[in-house]
Amino acid sequence: MFLTSVILCVKPNVPFSFYCDNFFTCPNLLTELRKRNMKCTGTVRANRMVHCPLPNKAVMKDRERGSFESMVDRKDNILAVTWKDNNVVNILSNEHGVEPLQEAQRYSFAERKPVKIAQPNLIARYNKNMGGADLMDNNISN
Repeated sequence: MFLTSVILCVKPNVPFSFYCDNFFTCPNLLTELRKRNMKCTGTVRANRMVHCPLPNKAVMKDRERGSFESMVDRKDNILAVTWKDNNVVNILSNEHGVEPLQEAQRYSFAERKPVKIAQPNLIARYNKNMGGADLMDNNISN
């Protein structure tokens, strides 16, 4: 509701980039934002990607950490990615792509040392920019 109010108040064709969590993100939101020349990247719940032929959580859990699959909806220009970290992460974007691959440092309990894993660019950008929304939420609650 809040994000919808923000979108309706913003002037059309003014470049904005939104980063949102899985409460707000859905393909319809990204399509509407694209029509208004706004960009959005956000984690998404698996049940909102029913028509997307990406592997489900059970299949991705068996894969190696750092592996990912991606699909592009060419009609609406939306990228969908599922990525295996500690858990499976689903993310949508109408702004960022998978390339260039980034490296994320994680601790491996099996090897008992930090390891580097592959991370798609849109996830690295999401992690970098999502902290501002969390900080704002914290400030509002205080």
